[in-house]
Formats: sequence, structure tokens, C-alpha cells
Amino acid sequence: MAKRSSFATAQERARTHRVVMLAYPDAQVLDVTGPLEVFSRTSRWLKDHRAQRVPAYEVEVTAPTAGPLAMSSGLKLIAERSFREVERVDTLLLAGGIGFQAVTRNSDVIRWIQRKARTVERVGSICTGAFVLARLRLARSQVGNHPLGVLRSAGENGTGLCRRP
Repeated sequence: MAKRSSFATAQERARTHRVVMLAYPDAQVLDVTGPLEVFSRTSRWLKDHRAQRVPAYEVEVTAPTAGPLAMSSGLKLIAERSFREVERVDTLLLAGGIGFQAVTRNSDVIRWIQRKARTVERVGSICTGAFVLARLRLARSQVGNHPLGVLRSAGENGTGLCRRP
């Protein structure tokens, strides 16, 4: 007999898992859209190939303010809602990018992340978003892998340099 996965399907949960990405000015566009595309595509695949009626995942980009948000590339994404308007979150993700330092100084955003971290199933970060979690002491380690090899943090979290092994 095949071993059953310990993860409940969306049908078993009877509700869609909400993944919320906190983006901010000068975030890396791939850090925002890449992970959300994985969740979205998984949801479509389960619907198409497993006849799953309840979508497995629903994704949303939120930001300090609703509206157009300039990424580090200059490309603009639209956050339909400010983080203040977001109620239900199952997985909270923090984007990476050169604008992460401003996020660590935004006390409203920091308090929201702290509140959500107590109630969500998962908190995660992409790339330099880990520095925000480290500042909140939510990261397991302040040293991680970074695709650019060396990453310098000018933030207040004291991480200094992270070197790729």
C-alpha cells in the first residue's frame, strides 16, 4: 500500500491556502513573481490533472501602500491592497531586493510581520528578505546562500557579510 502524504490537499482542508507576498519599492521582481508563479501553477495543475475543485493556492502581492510599486528593475507591479488591509494569510513571504533596508526601518510593516508571524502556518523569505526576518529574530540563521556569492548587509541586524559556501 502506498504511503499517503502528510500534507492535506485543498479538498481535505476545504479551503484555499492563501500565500501573501510582501513586496516593497526596489524589491527584485523575480523574488516577487517567481515564488507566486510556482504556487499559482501548482494550483492550476491540480485542477487540470487531479480534478481538484477547490483551488489549492491563492496568491496576492501586498505592499506598504496599495497601487503601483516600482521594482529595482524599474518594472512596476501593482499591489491591490496595502498590508494593513490583508486579513487572512496562511503563508507569508517577504521579497528580497535592494529596498529591504527601508522595510527594516518601517515600524508599521515590522509590527504587521510580527503579528502575522504568530498566526500564519509559514513565514518565508526570498534572498535579502531574510535580513528582515533576521532583524525580527524570525530567521533560523542569519547566514544563508545568495546567488551572487557575497552579499553585504547595511541593515541594523548585524549580519555583516554572508558568503556562499
